[in-house]
Amino acid sequence: MRLPATLRPAWIVARREMLDMVRDWRQMAPTLLLALGFPLLMDFGAKEALDFVASYGGTVMGERFVPFLLLMVGFFPVSASLYTALSVFAGEKERRSLEPLLVTPLADWQLYVGKFVGTVVPPLLAAYLGMAIYTAGLILWADWHTPASLLILVVVLATVQATVMVAVAVVISSQTTSVRAAGLLASFIILPIGGLILAESFVIISATPQWLWGFVAALVLVAAIFIRMGVHMFDREELLVRDIDQLDLRKGWTTFWTRLSDKTPGRCGWYRLTFERLRQWRLPLTLMLGVWGAALLVGYGQADRFAFPPEVGASLTTGMSENVSTIILGWTSDPRMAGGLSLLILYHNLRTLLIEAVLGVLSFGVLAVIVFMLPWGLIGFLAGQFALAGVTPFAVMPFVVPHGVVELPALLLASTALFHWGAATIAPPPGRGLFEVWLEAAADFGRVMVGLVLPLLAIASLLETFLTPVVAAWVLG
Repeated sequence: MRLPATLRPAWIVARREMLDMVRDWRQMAPTLLLALGFPLLMDFGAKEALDFVASYGGTVMGERFVPFLLLMVGFFPVSASLYTALSVFAGEKERRSLEPLLVTPLADWQLYVGKFVGTVVPPLLAAYLGMAIYTAGLILWADWHTPASLLILVVVLATVQATVMVAVAVVISSQTTSVRAAGLLASFIILPIGGLILAESFVIISATPQWLWGFVAALVLVAAIFIRMGVHMFDREELLVRDIDQLDLRKGWTTFWTRLSDKTPGRCGWYRLTFERLRQWRLPLTLMLGVWGAALLVGYGQADRFAFPPEVGASLTTGMSENVSTIILGWTSDPRMAGGLSLLILYHNLRTLLIEAVLGVLSFGVLAVIVFMLPWGLIGFLAGQFALAGVTPFAVMPFVVPHGVVELPALLLASTALFHWGAATIAPPPGRGLFEVWLEAAADFGRVMVGLVLPLLAIASLLETFLTPVVAAWVLG
C-alpha cells in the first residue's frame, strides 16, 4: 500500500529511527532478552503454578494466574525500551545529531510523528514476539490453550499501553534538554503505569477480564491526548535554542498571582473579570450540565439492577414520615449541634473538591468529571429506589432541592474550572509555555473557588442544616 504524500517524510524519519535502534546492541540486547528469555521463564512459572494448585484441587485460581503472566510478558519489553523513547529528542541534542534533522524541509508534525512511530514499533514487535513464545510454551509444556478472546484482549491492551508510555516519553523528551532530565521525569510514566498494571491484574484474577475493555478505551483516550499534545507543543526552533531546563519559582509565582488578582477598572472589577472568564467557558459549562443530567439518569437506571431488599423498600412507604421527620428535626433542636453539622458539611464538600482537583489535574480533567457525577448518580439511584417501592421518584427532592439550588451551581462551577485546568495543557496557545498555561489555569480555578464556590458552599451548608430538614419534614407530613 502506497502512503499518502504527506506521510512519506514521516515514514522516512520513522524508518531511520528503527534502523538506529536495531543497530545499537545496547538497546537491542535487553529488549531481545526480555522478548525471548522472559516468556520462557514465565512458561516455567505458569506450569509450576498450575501443577501446584492442581495438587490441592485449585485449578480455577491457576487458570486465572496464567493470563496475568501473559500481561507481564507483553509489558516488560515495552518498559525496557522506555529509555529509547525518553532520549529520542534529548539524546540527539546531546549527541549534536539533531540540528541536521531539524533543518530538513519537514513539517514539525511530520518530524514528531516519524519519531513517535519509529520509537513505538520495535518494542511493540518485541512484546508480540514475547507473547507468542509464552503462548506456544503453554501449549507445549502445560497443555494449556489461551482463549482467543483473552489473547486478543491482552494484545490490544499491550498495544495501547505501549502507545501511551511512548507518547508520554516523547513529549517529555521534546520538552527537556538532556537525557538525565528526561530520565528523572520517567517516574511520571512508571508509577501510573505500575498502578494500572496492578488494577489490571486484580481484574484478571477476579475472573472479570471483560472489564479490561474499559481500560483499553481509557488508554486510547489518554494516548490520543498525549499525541495531540506532543504534536501541538513541538517546536523545532525552541528545541534548538533551549540550552538548560530552569525552574523559575519567582516567575511562576508572579504569573500565578497576576492571573489570580487581575481585575478590570471600576467597582467590583475582580468579580467582573471573573464572570467574563466564566463566559468564555460556555462550552465546558454546557458539557458539565449535560454530565449532571446523565449522572441522574444513569443512577436512576441502575436502581433495577441493584434494588434494595424488600424490607428496606417497604420502609420507604411505611413509617417513613414519622421516623425521618423525627430524626431530621432533631438536627436543628440544638444550635450547637446544628452549627457543628454545618461546618462538617462544608468540610466534607471542600474535601471532596480537593480530591477532585488532585485527580482532575493528574488525568487532564477526566477524573474530575467522574467525581462530579458520583453524588448526582447516587441521588438518581435513590429516586429509582423510591419508584420501585411504589413512591414517586420526586419524593427525593425535599432532601435535595432546598440546598441543592445553591450547591449544584457551586459544584458545577468548581468542576468546570477543574476540567479547564486539567485540559488546558493538552493544546496550549502558540508561543506559550506549558508551565505558564498550567499556572494560569490553576489561577482561574483559584478565582472561581475563592470568589464563588466557597461562599456558595457555605450558604448551601447552612441551608442543608436549617432549611432542608424543615422542608423535608413538612413534605413528609
